[in-house]
Amino acid sequence: PDLYGMDAYYLMLEKVTRYLERIQDDTRLDLVRRCFYLKTHEKLSREPNVGSVAWRREALSDMIAKWNWDASVVAELDDRRNWKVEQVKVVHHALLDALMQSYRNLIQFARRNDITS
Repeated sequence: PDLYGMDAYYLMLEKVTRYLERIQDDTRLDLVRRCFYLKTHEKLSREPNVGSVAWRREALSDMIAKWNWDASVVAELDDRRNWKVEQVKVVHHALLDALMQSYRNLIQFARRNDITS
C-alpha cells in the first residue's frame, strides 16, 4: 500500500517480509504480521472508533487481504483483551521461540564472519 510508504514500521515490515520469504520462514512471517497488526491499534473486525485513522484502516485491510487472513484471525487479534491465560501463554512461547531463533541466527552469522564482541 502506497499509503504506508513513509511509515517506519511498514518499511521495516517490508524488509523483514522479504527476508523471511526468501528463507521460507512462514512461521516467523505470520508472527511478524500479527505483531504489526497489533501495533497499529486498529480493530478491523469492529466499527472505527475515535482513535481510528481511515487511511491506516484502508491500508491494513489491503495488507490482510494480501496475507490471506480470514475474518477469524482478525477477530481473534482484536479480542486480545479477553484472551485466557492459556492463549497468552501460546503467543508468549511463539514470540520467545522466534526471538531465540533470531538470536541463534545472529550467533551463526557472527561465527561465519569471525565477528567478536
